[in-house]
Amino acid sequence: MNPSRYNRLLLDMHIPDWDAEFLSLYDPAKVAATQAAARAGSVMVYCQSHLGLCYWPTAVGRRHAAMGDRDWLGEALAALRRANVEVFGYYSVIFNNAAYVDHPDWRIEPPPPVSGWAFHGKRYGQVCPNNPEYRKFVEAQLCDLFGRYRFDGFFFDMTFWRSVCECPSCQARFLADTGHRIPAAVDWADPVWCAFQSARERWLLEFAAFLTTTAKGFGIASVYHNFAVSLFNWKHGMSFDLAEQNDFLGGDFYGDSDEQFFISRFMLNLSKTRPIEFMTSRCVHLTDHVSIKPTAQLEAQAHAALTCAAAFRLIDAIDPRGTVCDEVYALLGSVFEKIEAFQPYLGGEPVEDVAVYVSDYSKMNPAENGNTFKDPATLGYSCPHLQAAKGAVRRLREARIPVGVITRKQLPSLDRYKVVVLPEVFRMSAEEVAAFTAYVAGGGSLYVSGMTGSYTLEGRSPDMLLGACLGLQAVGPLPGTTFYVRPADPAWREALRPQTVIYCHESLQQIAARSSDVETLATLSLPYAHPHEGTADDRSWSSIHSSPPHEDTNLPTATEHRFGAGRAIYSVVPLERSDHHAAGNSFRWLIDRLMPDGPSFRALTYDHVWLTVFHQPEERRFILHLLNYPADLPPVPVRDIRLELGRGLGLHFDKLLRLPESRELPLSTSANGQCEAVVDELRDYAMLVLGYR
Repeated sequence: MNPSRYNRLLLDMHIPDWDAEFLSLYDPAKVAATQAAARAGSVMVYCQSHLGLCYWPTAVGRRHAAMGDRDWLGEALAALRRANVEVFGYYSVIFNNAAYVDHPDWRIEPPPPVSGWAFHGKRYGQVCPNNPEYRKFVEAQLCDLFGRYRFDGFFFDMTFWRSVCECPSCQARFLADTGHRIPAAVDWADPVWCAFQSARERWLLEFAAFLTTTAKGFGIASVYHNFAVSLFNWKHGMSFDLAEQNDFLGGDFYGDSDEQFFISRFMLNLSKTRPIEFMTSRCVHLTDHVSIKPTAQLEAQAHAALTCAAAFRLIDAIDPRGTVCDEVYALLGSVFEKIEAFQPYLGGEPVEDVAVYVSDYSKMNPAENGNTFKDPATLGYSCPHLQAAKGAVRRLREARIPVGVITRKQLPSLDRYKVVVLPEVFRMSAEEVAAFTAYVAGGGSLYVSGMTGSYTLEGRSPDMLLGACLGLQAVGPLPGTTFYVRPADPAWREALRPQTVIYCHESLQQIAARSSDVETLATLSLPYAHPHEGTADDRSWSSIHSSPPHEDTNLPTATEHRFGAGRAIYSVVPLERSDHHAAGNSFRWLIDRLMPDGPSFRALTYDHVWLTVFHQPEERRFILHLLNYPADLPPVPVRDIRLELGRGLGLHFDKLLRLPESRELPLSTSANGQCEAVVDELRDYAMLVLGYR
C-alpha cells in the first residue's frame, strides 16, 4: 500500500438545508485542494448524511437544496482524482432524518430513550433496518449512486441500533422465526430473551451483508462499516460476526489513550485485512465544533496509530456555510508529516504473549435481569466484562508486556499465546468452553475471573462451565458486598506490602474445590458484623466511614489448578477491573506466575510508555514501537529505557536500528544470556528495527 494512504481525512457534512445560507459557499474543488495540500493520501466524501440529504443529483430521496443543479459529489471526486488521492464514499444508514419524517411507519419503535448521546439523541431520526420498504429505498438509492460514480472504497455509517425496536416488522419477524413475541423484560436467564438478542444480532448482520453485497456488486474493492460501537453493550445489536462484512475494521473514537490502545488491538486481530483504521475528530469531541485538540494530543494519537500499524483518519466538520479553515488543515498536515517517515515500515504480525479475550456474548450485566428495556434507568448499567477486559489490557500495557485482544476468531489458535485472560466472561458457548479447556490441557496458562461461565447462550448455568479445568465448583452467592482478599502465597504478600489485603465492594460467588490438587492462593476476609452494613441505631459496624477487615476465613478467593499439561488461575474478584493499585499489582503478579519464563519483549521504564512489537519474517526482523504517552501532554523525555529482546525465541539478533535515521544501537547480552539494548532518550515516539540471522 502507498504509505501516504495511512494519512486519511473525513469532512463531516451533516448540514440541513432549511436555511438558504447553509452550504451556500461550498466549493468541492477548493475543499479537495485543501485536503490534498494537507498531505492526505485518502479522503472520504459525503454521499448522504444523517439528515438523509444527498450530495449528488439523485431522483431517489432528497437532494440538499443548496446544491441546485450542480453535482457536488461528482465535482469532489474529479478534483481528488486529479490530486491522485484515494477516495472513499460515506453513506448513513438507519440514521436518516428525511426517511424518518417522510415515512413514520419506517421508524424504530419505541424511540430510543434519552441518553448521553449527542444532544440526548433528540436530533437523530432513526428507522428500522427490518422494514422492507426502507430496504427497498436503500437498495434503489445505492444502485443509483454506484451506477454513476467510481469509489476506491466505501464506508457505511451507523449500521447498528441504539435501542430495542418493537416495530411491526421486528415483531412479525421474531414471531415467524421463533413463535414468540418480543419479551417485555431483559432476562439473561430466559431462553426467549436470549433468542431475541441473538435474532437482533443476526438481523443486523444480514442488513450489513445486504449493504456490502450491493457495493461489491458494483466493483467497489473495499467496504467497511462503522465498528465503533462493537464494544458497547448489547443494545446496539452488533456482534463480532459483523466483522466479516468489512474488508478492514475502522470506526470513530473520542475517548482517551486507553481506549485507543484497546480498540486498536481488538480490531487488529478481528479484521479480515490490515491496516485497520483509527478515526477521531480534530476537535476535542464530536459535539464541539470549534475547540481544536492541542497539537501534542493530535501527534500522540497519530503516533499511537503507528504503534498498532493503523491508518489514521482525522475528522473535520464543515462550517454550516460550506467552508473549511486553511490554517486548521495546515496543522493537520503537520501532524501527518510527523508520521510519514515511519509508514513504509508498518505491517507484520503482532507479537502478543498475553491475550485478553473479549466476548460479544457477554456485553451484558446480570443486574439487568427483570428490568424492562424501555426504562431509561437501564442505560446506567455498566458492562462488567468489557470493563474488566479494558482494565486487564491497561495493566498489561503498563507492564510493557506484549498484549493482544482476541475474540472467537482466535479460538482455533490459542496455543500461540503464553497466557490467555478471561475477564469475567459471563456467557459462554460450548465451543468456547471446549477450546479453553483444551488449551489448558495442552499446556496453556489461563487466568479466569469473576462470574466467568455462569451463563450459557440459552440461560443460566447450574455450575461453572469451566469448572473442570479450574478444579472448582460454584457454591452460591456470598451475602453482602464488602469483602477483602487476603493473599496466602508469601510471594504475593510480599508484592502487596505494606498493604495486607485487597478491598472489594461488589457481589461475589463462593467457590469450593472439586479437585484435591487445587492450590489456594488467597482467602476471604470479612468486615465486622458481616453481612450487615450497620446504621446509627445498631452496632453492626466498626468504623463510621468504612468497614475494615475483621474476620479471616478459609474460603478461597484465588486458586491455581494444574489441568493436563497446563495451569489455570481463578480469581473470585476481577482484580483487573479495579482501579486500586494493589488490585492491579496483584493481577500482574498472577500473570507473571502463569508466565515464569517472562515475556518475549519488555521495556523497563515508566508505566505511561507503550511497547508494541510486530514480526516481519520475510524481512527477518521485528519492528518495535515505543510511545511516550503520559496523561499530561506534551510528554517529558524519558531516558535510558532498557529493552529485553526476544526471550525464548531462539533467534540470533545481529542489528538494532532506530528509524528513520537508521542509527545503530548497541546490543548486549546479560549474564543469563538475555539480549538487551538501551534507548538513551524517548521524546515522543521511536521505531526500532531488530534484525536477526
